[in-house]
Amino acid sequence: MPDWKPEIRERLSSVRLAPAREAEIVEELSQHLEDRFRELVTAGATADEAERKARDEFSAEDVLAPYLSALRRAHWADPAPPAASRAFSLHGLGADLRQSWRGLRSSPSFTAAALLVLTLGIGATTAIFAVVDTVVLRGLPFDDDDRIVAVGERIAMEKGRKGPFVMPGTAPPTDPQALSQIEPQNYLDWIARQQVFESMAAIDAYGENTLLLPGAPPEAIVRSRVTAGFFDVLKARAAIGRVFTAAFEDIVTRLRHVPGIVEASAAAPGIPLRVNMHIDGLTVSGKVLDGDTSVSLKSVSPAYHRVLKIPLRSGRLFEATDQTNSAPVTILSEAAARVFFRDEDPVGRRVVLAGGERTVIGVVGNARQGSLEINPHPEVYLPMTQSSNRSGYLVIRTSGNPDDVLPDVRAVVSAVLPHDPLRYIASMEELIARQTATRRLNMVMLSLFGALGLAISTIGVFGVLAHLVTQRTREIGVRMALGATRGQIIQMVLRNAMALVLAGIVVGGAAGWYLSTVAKQFLFGLDPHDARPFVLSAIALVVAAVLASYLPARRAASVDPTVALRSE
Repeated sequence: MPDWKPEIRERLSSVRLAPAREAEIVEELSQHLEDRFRELVTAGATADEAERKARDEFSAEDVLAPYLSALRRAHWADPAPPAASRAFSLHGLGADLRQSWRGLRSSPSFTAAALLVLTLGIGATTAIFAVVDTVVLRGLPFDDDDRIVAVGERIAMEKGRKGPFVMPGTAPPTDPQALSQIEPQNYLDWIARQQVFESMAAIDAYGENTLLLPGAPPEAIVRSRVTAGFFDVLKARAAIGRVFTAAFEDIVTRLRHVPGIVEASAAAPGIPLRVNMHIDGLTVSGKVLDGDTSVSLKSVSPAYHRVLKIPLRSGRLFEATDQTNSAPVTILSEAAARVFFRDEDPVGRRVVLAGGERTVIGVVGNARQGSLEINPHPEVYLPMTQSSNRSGYLVIRTSGNPDDVLPDVRAVVSAVLPHDPLRYIASMEELIARQTATRRLNMVMLSLFGALGLAISTIGVFGVLAHLVTQRTREIGVRMALGATRGQIIQMVLRNAMALVLAGIVVGGAAGWYLSTVAKQFLFGLDPHDARPFVLSAIALVVAAVLASYLPARRAASVDPTVALRSE
C-alpha cells in the first residue's frame, strides 16, 4: 500500500497550521487517497496504475487548490487586533479591516442578514426619533421656551377627601402629578412673595368669540382670561373678539333642501365626543331615588337621533308637533332608563326635569359624551323648541363626501347669521380620530415594533440556518453519499428550523399571554386575552420562518457529496 502522508505534508507546508490540526487533515486526505486507490484497483487497474491515477487526481489544480485556498483563509496568521497588549496603529487597523472583509466575504448569507438587520435598526431608530422629536422634544413656539414653566396645585387624594371635579362621561385625569386650577387668593400670595421667576401670570378657562373686521368674513377665535403679565411671560401679543349667540330653526330648514344633505338637525350644548354638557338633576314622580341622580341634559331639534343613527329602543322620537305650546316631553338614553327605572318601561312615565314635569315619550341608545373609554353618563333629551337654548351645534348627514356640501352650508349660515362664523367643523370620523390620536400613535408604534421584530426574527432565522448548514456541509455530504434524497435533506433542515421556531413561539406566546393585560388600556371593547391574535401571530411567525429556512435548506440539498466530503 503506498504511503501518501509525506506528499500530503509537503503540500500543506505552505499553510501555517497547528500540529494537531495538520495531523488531522493529513490523516483525512490519506484515507481519501487510499479509498480512491482501492476503488481503481477494484475496477481492474494495476497497483501502479491506480497509484499514479490517484496521485494525478489529487494533484489536479481544480481539486486541491480550492481546498488549500480555503485553509489559508481560515488559518492565515494576521497580526493580533488592537488590544491592551499592544498600542493602536494604522497597520493593526488595516489588518483588522482586512480580516473583517475576508470574514464577510466567506459568509455571504451571514453578511446579508447582518446588513439587513442593521438597515432595519437604523431606519426604525430614525423614524422613532423623528416622531419623538415632533411630539415630545420640540419646544414651544415662544422665545426662551425652555424658561417657561407651569405652576399649579396638586390635590392630595387622601381618604375622605374628594379629588378634582370630573365631568360625567369623561375620563378622569390619569397623571397623579397633574396640576389643578389654583384659588385666586393663592395666586396673589405667590405674586407677592415669589422671588424665583422673572415674571408670572395666570390664565383661566377659554371661551369662544367672533372676530369681525370691515370687509372680511367673521372669524372664530379662542378667548382666555389672563392677568396683566401674561404676554410678558410669553413675549407675545394677544387677539380680541366678541361673544355671539345663534338661532337654528331657519338654518336647519334651509339645509334640508341643499343637494347632497340627507338630513339636518341641531343640538345644544354639545354633540357626542365634544364634551360640552349641561348637568341637571332628574326625579321620577312618585318614586324615591337613591344615589347619583345627575343627568346630561341636551336640547335637540327633530331628526337629531336619525342624523347620528342613535337607535330608538322604545316609544317615539321628537316630531315637528313638539312645540312650545304642546305637552312637555323628554327622551331618555338607555343608561338613564336603567338608572331611574331599572326593569320598568319608562315610556309614558312622568319625570321632573329642567324646572318642570315632563312625559317620557321614548328611549334611545347611548351616546358617548366625552370619551370612548368611559361608559356613557345618563342622558336626557328635550325638544329645542321647549328649551331656552338657541345656540349649539349643527348636525348634518350627507349622501357623499361632507366636504362637498360645506360651501353650501356656509352660504346658508351666512344668509341667516351674517356675523357668525362656523366653528369646529368636523366629521364624526375626525372626532373619533382626535379622541384616539394618542392611542393610535401608540398602536402604530407598537405595530411598527412588531413588524420590525418579525423582520429581524426572519433574517435571524435565515442567518442562523445558513450558518448551521455551512457547518454541517460534511454531514450533509455523508447523508447524500449514503443515499439521502434532495427532499429528505430539505425536510431535515426545515424540521430543525421548525423545532427552534416552535420553541420560541411557546415561550413567547406564554409571556405575551401573561403580559397582554398591559395592552388593555389601548383596546376599546376588546378582550386582551382573545386567542385569535395569538394564533394569527404564531401563523405569521411560522410562515416567515419557513420562508427564511427554505433558501438554506435548498442550498443544503444542492451540495455535491464529493465536494462536501472533501470540505473541512
